[in-house]
Amino acid sequence: MTLTEQLYWGGAGLIVLWLAVFGLALVATRNGTVTPGPATQDFGADPEPPAVVSLLGNQWRGVEHAAAATLLDLAARGLVELRQPGDDPARSTVHLTEAGRAAQRLMPYEQRVLDRVTARAANGSAPIGAIAFRDDERAASWNTALRREIIAEARLRGLSRYRFAPLLGSALLVGAFVPGALFAVAAVMGGHGVRAALFVGVAPGAALAFLLGKALGERATPKGLERAGHWAGLRAWLTAHEDFAQLPPASVTVWDRYLAYGTALGVTVLTSRLLGFDSGDRRRVWSSYGGTWRPVRIRYPRLRRLDEPAAAVGGRGGCGRGGALGLRDAAAARLGGRGRRAQRRLVASSGTGAERRLGGQRPARSCGGRQVQPLDAARGVPGDDARQLRERQPRLVQRCFGPRGAPARRVGGDRGLRRAGDVFPGTRLPGVAGARHDHR
Repeated sequence: MTLTEQLYWGGAGLIVLWLAVFGLALVATRNGTVTPGPATQDFGADPEPPAVVSLLGNQWRGVEHAAAATLLDLAARGLVELRQPGDDPARSTVHLTEAGRAAQRLMPYEQRVLDRVTARAANGSAPIGAIAFRDDERAASWNTALRREIIAEARLRGLSRYRFAPLLGSALLVGAFVPGALFAVAAVMGGHGVRAALFVGVAPGAALAFLLGKALGERATPKGLERAGHWAGLRAWLTAHEDFAQLPPASVTVWDRYLAYGTALGVTVLTSRLLGFDSGDRRRVWSSYGGTWRPVRIRYPRLRRLDEPAAAVGGRGGCGRGGALGLRDAAAARLGGRGRRAQRRLVASSGTGAERRLGGQRPARSCGGRQVQPLDAARGVPGDDARQLRERQPRLVQRCFGPRGAPARRVGGDRGLRRAGDVFPGTRLPGVAGARHDHR
């Protein structure tokens, strides 16, 4: 057996050895069994916050519903107020109180939740649906930071610890790349190129490091297992109430902190669904445009390319920075209040026989008593007269040029027709260049 072959076999043997040690570490560091205590309604002498109880109730795997439970706990302590004006719990609102504005010395995760509510309830109140984020990345970042703060509190109370000790974790991480080093040396000695050596050297280590990263997390302490058993008894007591699972968020005024702990333990179904701090439904959002909160339904049209690779729908003047495209999709044409006829007119206007008959120039159209050039769909640039008229008479030009101008629609309770870029300023609509809305 050559030295090169020995290096390859040695690297393979180290991978098997690493996997064996890793498996033994997983077995040795798994959580113990939680023994549920008797059903009780007692919180205990020094009860953990609902956010920490969420970690214990989820077997140290996550903190699902921790943000909603923290909001309900703040409401039970009088820092915020939850109201339900009608019969629909989804129309409930959250209001800031004087105690909430002056609150100090809160836990980091409590302050994070209160800051989110304060940001959305800038005028003193907001619908509970407006608390959700409109950006997936921002929601993930916010919840990741919240999880870190809750885990830090659980460790401080002696309820949680690292699954792997720092020394064991470091040894496994370093050992994951040793087989790759042998493979890389063997590849060089075998006459392979540098790229091949780098690939066989990095790929095994990256795969093993990925397995290690997936296994990293928290595990229980003996005290944590004891407290988890106590909260399992509270879960049994709350589950015995048949109507508890369907309680709305505003019922915190009656159930006090029990609703917060029930949400943390996954007992409340309705409240947990309504109080979401994740990325909500981007098709049904809440808008405060105009100073009044109201639900808004957003439609995302599908655009098909005709000439240029960019389309601007709903931007100011109907022509975004990337130019304009013909709207061949029916959903996009409906944004302009037209239909498939508008599509045929638009396709016909983007360079047909009429243009060839005039030597490459398109005939002017009469709009508002003036002769203006129609929108040049091939270049996405309207004539100078049309641009000036669009600034002065946007509705008139839209009526003349149809979907080639700024598409308009009626949104929520707004009076009149508004362009999508004006109704929703601030954030780009995914998949639609130039279209914007104001939800964060």
